[in-house]
This record gives sequence, C-alpha cells and structure tokens, in this order.
Amino acid sequence: MWEQYQGWQANIHATLNLNSTGVPVGAAKAAQLSNSLDKEQSYFLTLQAGFDVEIIRLVTVCRNILLIERGQHGTPIGIWPAGTLIAARIPARIMSELHLDKAKFLGLNHDMCEAPNGDVITKPCGPYNLSS
Repeated sequence: MWEQYQGWQANIHATLNLNSTGVPVGAAKAAQLSNSLDKEQSYFLTLQAGFDVEIIRLVTVCRNILLIERGQHGTPIGIWPAGTLIAARIPARIMSELHLDKAKFLGLNHDMCEAPNGDVITKPCGPYNLSS
C-alpha cells in the first residue's frame, strides 16, 4: 500500500525569493496542515525540484500561507518558482547526503514516520487527496 506513505504535498502559488518566509498554497491544502498542527509542534517539509531540495520547518498556518523557517538541517536556501512541489517528506537521498541520523531525526517529532523507501514523512502518513 504505497499510497499510505505519500504524505501531504502541494504546489506553491508564488515564487519564493531568498528572504521569503511565507509560502502560499491552496486553501484546502493549507487547511489539511493547519488542522493537524498542534500549537506545541512543527513539521519539517521540503521544497523540491529535480535534485534540488530545501528542508523547511513549518511554524504555523495563516489562511493559505504556510509560515516557515528556511534552510533547515544544512540545506541551502533557494529561489523556488511558482509551481514548485512542497511536501511533507524528506527524501532518503537527502538524509544520506546530509549524514542525518534517521532514528534521531524521527525522534525529534512523534508525528513522523518512515516510508518503505526510507523517506521520512510527516504523519498522518495518508492517504491524502493528492490532486487538490
């Protein structure tokens, strides 16, 4: 059942420059994260295009804007065009390249799990409607 490990994902609605800390996404997608985000926790997400990945930390959601902290775990802050994929997963390849201890990383947040391919995913692990 690979679909249960897809996790939340969306496309950003505006270009993010190097100083951007707000990510606009669809209202329904923002609501999915907002409804599951406790006031005491945060989620790690990724901005992804090809082999480029930036790990970000979701701090809170305000309507359809995700407020984030950029360049987490040593990933470079990038410029991301509208349409870029943002996902509640950290690819296993990035975990390996950054020499991140997956067990320690999963221990940082009880709302994360590991997919069969080694990706780290924000829970609930799905299923989500990926077309919204």
